[in-house]
Order: sequence, then C-alpha cells, then structure tokens
Amino acid sequence: IVVGEVNAAPTLTAIDPLSVVVGGLLTFNINGEDADLPAQSLSYSLTGEVPKDASVNEDTGGFSWDVSDSQAADNYIITVEVSDSGSPTMTASLSFSVTVTEEVALAITGIVRHGDGSFTIHWNSVPGKTYRLLHKNSLQSTEWTTSGEIVAPEATTSLKDTPDAGVKIRFYGVIQLE
Repeated sequence: IVVGEVNAAPTLTAIDPLSVVVGGLLTFNINGEDADLPAQSLSYSLTGEVPKDASVNEDTGGFSWDVSDSQAADNYIITVEVSDSGSPTMTASLSFSVTVTEEVALAITGIVRHGDGSFTIHWNSVPGKTYRLLHKNSLQSTEWTTSGEIVAPEATTSLKDTPDAGVKIRFYGVIQLE
C-alpha cells in the first residue's frame, strides 16, 4: 500500500484596506503559501471585475495599479486568486478594498490658539496617509523641528502642539511621508 500526500489548497495573507490617489501608482506584494511537501509553485491572478490597468505578476504576486485620471474616485473590491501546481490544482481567493481618492492639495486650513498657549493645527489630508507636523520659531531658521506625526483618520487632520514657555511666535508646516 502506498499512501500519497493529499494536495492541500494554498492560503493567502489578509490584505488591509488600501488607498491611492487618482493618477497615483499602487504597488505591493500579495503573499501566498502552500504547506504541501514537496513544495509546489504558486500562480497568482486577478478575478472578477478588475480595474483598468490593475495587474498581478503571475509568478511573484506583485500587484500594480496605475490609477488613471479618468478613473472615478471610488471604493474598489479586487479579488486575487492563487493556485498551486499540485494534482489536482487547488486554489484560494481573497478580496481586498482599495479606495481611490481625488488628489488633495496639502494645505494648513486652520490654526487654533488655546488659553494654555498650545495650538491645534488643521490640514487637508488623505485618509490612511502619514503626515508630519513641523515647526520653527523664526523664519530665518533653516531647521524645522518635528512637532508630531499622525496617520490621517479622515480628510481633515489635526495635531496639538505646545510651544516651550516664552515662545511668542511659531511657524508651522506639514509634509506627507508616504
């Protein structure tokens, strides 16, 4: 009696919700595994409604989507399938969401001074992107100091900054890190 291994389906690692700006490029690796021995090769593909210019590398799982200006800002559900080289071929699929947003002009939209001398700075943002709030106490200074970093929870983001005692004036800037 010869007992052979039964081919098990591959698995895919969950993909957190993603976002990209219209006209932007979204790239990342889709990770699949197959526990069968001997090791089997995996093949990746996109199934269902695939957005124009979205693709996955069949061999590596590298995902790429060059979002054109003509694509509407919306939420897309994309499904990836991985298949193994076993007999019979086994597959697994996983859907993930990508939010396409309009390009946002990064600008400070308000600064509120509080009675304790602190300030809350508000700016336009893209949800899920990381921003750094910077400050300096003189326009002649060439160095900016980080006041804080935050992952934007929504289209407007804010951080509170408390200057050292005696600081009479402060200049602020915001940069997007990713």
